[in-house]
Amino acid sequence: MIKSRSKYFGDLLAIILFVTLVLTYAAYSQTHANNSIKNAEEAINRALLYTGFDKVNDVDIKDMLNKAKIDTITDDKTPYLSKSINDRDIWEIEFLGINLTSLFERRTGINETKYFNFKVYIDKESGRLIKIHYIKEGYDPNESPLPSAEVAERQMIRIGEVYHGFPDSLPEYSFIDALDNTAFNPFHAGEIIAQYVIESERYTDPRRVWTIDLRGLYPVPIESRKSAMYTPVYQRNHRRTVIDAKTRHQLFTDTNPQAPQRQSDEKEIWENKDNK
Repeated sequence: MIKSRSKYFGDLLAIILFVTLVLTYAAYSQTHANNSIKNAEEAINRALLYTGFDKVNDVDIKDMLNKAKIDTITDDKTPYLSKSINDRDIWEIEFLGINLTSLFERRTGINETKYFNFKVYIDKESGRLIKIHYIKEGYDPNESPLPSAEVAERQMIRIGEVYHGFPDSLPEYSFIDALDNTAFNPFHAGEIIAQYVIESERYTDPRRVWTIDLRGLYPVPIESRKSAMYTPVYQRNHRRTVIDAKTRHQLFTDTNPQAPQRQSDEKEIWENKDNK
């Protein structure tokens, strides 16, 4: 009788666990089904919620419908997250002529018209923001190359930093808000790569942040820092700022991710050291 009752409760527990898992999966699937982007208009509207471009521009969504297309990411280099991004269908939305004049004036004190062209990448299934990207006309990204995701992870893990994923909830402060609080002037950058991720450091809980990587900046001059003499330009011409998406507080700035030194550069550097 006892064994029978134990078996009964065991079976009941198994059924309850199974139903719970089914309901959890169903809720998860429904959440992502509700967030999935079904057409270009939805993709543009979702991008505006993340970027805040409509705060500085009059955005005619109907006029932009031909600026949104579905593509597949194959070469993403986001540390920790690249494997979950590659081979996924994403919406690529092109925002042309975003007026950053007021931001430029706040950062420089100069009243000069500034228009930027951005590409925004939104995951088709989940509706999450994958990346915001800007390249200055005439700039070559090879001037400040990105390392592979694996190399970037090794650099970041040294300070205990981890990207856990992309948030489902929207940021309290948009990309435009965060761009106004970078440690270095974004108008000096040849390339801007921004992502909205769940991030943590060694002694912090996971938090929603904006990571804004300014690449192609003026390199740290050799005269200002002795170590710069032995550091290639492509390792000292970029800066990443991590900003709390909830408070817009600047958390820290560093040079991760950083491309490893090329063998030819290593040889030249060691020859310079030997000659000192």
